[in-house]
Amino acid sequence: MVRKRCSRARRFTGSAVLLGLVAHAAKRRVRIRRPTDVDGKPVAAERRSTPSRLLRLVLVLSPVALLLVVGWLLKPSLESTPKPPRPWGLWLSTDTETGSDHEPDWLLALKIEAQRGCSGTATVSGALQWRLKELSKEYSVKPPAQLLFAVAGAPISRLELSDPESVDRPDGRTWHKVGVDHGKDMYLAHAPVANWTIPDQALKFRFSLKAAGSAGYASCFVTSPTVISAPSNEGIVEGEQEPWGEVEDYMPLYIESHRLDDNLNENPGFDVVTQISVPTEEPDRASLDAGAHVQRQTALLTCNTREPPFNRETEDRYYNNVRRLGERFCASIQTFRKHDVASKLNVRTNVSSTLIGVVIAYFGALVGIVLNGSFRRR
Repeated sequence: MVRKRCSRARRFTGSAVLLGLVAHAAKRRVRIRRPTDVDGKPVAAERRSTPSRLLRLVLVLSPVALLLVVGWLLKPSLESTPKPPRPWGLWLSTDTETGSDHEPDWLLALKIEAQRGCSGTATVSGALQWRLKELSKEYSVKPPAQLLFAVAGAPISRLELSDPESVDRPDGRTWHKVGVDHGKDMYLAHAPVANWTIPDQALKFRFSLKAAGSAGYASCFVTSPTVISAPSNEGIVEGEQEPWGEVEDYMPLYIESHRLDDNLNENPGFDVVTQISVPTEEPDRASLDAGAHVQRQTALLTCNTREPPFNRETEDRYYNNVRRLGERFCASIQTFRKHDVASKLNVRTNVSSTLIGVVIAYFGALVGIVLNGSFRRR
């Protein structure tokens, strides 16, 4: 019995020693020496942590980038409409007799062409022509030989005139630069005109000024001038007087100081045709001003500066003033837009709504992952 117990004890002790050796060998196999750098830090652990940091950074910045894109897409819809450019007035007069039955008829054709996107200055070109009322000795008139030009309310640059040429057969006359005098928010120029003896000849001029500006996303404002008519201010609204508030007071002083013809202080009554255009944009038919209408991609505006006949038979004391106001009002602010601006704004709104939904879903999924991880730890 004693021998059996001793043999069993030896076997148990041998088994325990064997299991201990096996466990020690297993521990030695599991322990792997990690490579370290000069400072003794494990290189492999550092490399494994770098992708996780980049992933976290990407997860944090992705919704921020999406929100920035959403802000850029919604910016045109959230911005307020800018103010249109300042109104401006145009004065033209000659040394021909005005204010009588001998006064000829005058036609002023203006073209206002803004730059693409309404950046910078707009180019204003005009053609002034006259015609006798009747071909008879009673209506003989001295042909114009001088021109007085003035712009009020906006600075101009590079005024040029051409010699009179036939309206039906223009031959492309040479342009001449004219010096401009500046005084009291006005820009004035006087130039002699030669060979303007035949009616239906057009005296052409051109200059640049700030007459256009942005009206929002893919939209522009373009202003047309009020053709200043002196000396009466009756029937003119208060806001329209701003561009030429002191023209009538300053003009006689300018004419006297330069010893010009007195007829230059009286401008004739004009029939005015104004064409306004912007490259790659078309007039907004819902925002046409001052009775303008659209021809292709041009806004066409007509008006006149003549005094309407006074109606003495009417009993309405305000009739003549109201009529004068309507017939002499030539200024306008026209709005131009690209033809697809509405569809582009809709696309931007739809895309931004989709991205906002993606960001919300992203944050919802992220919150769910965080909550799930916290519950597992518990």
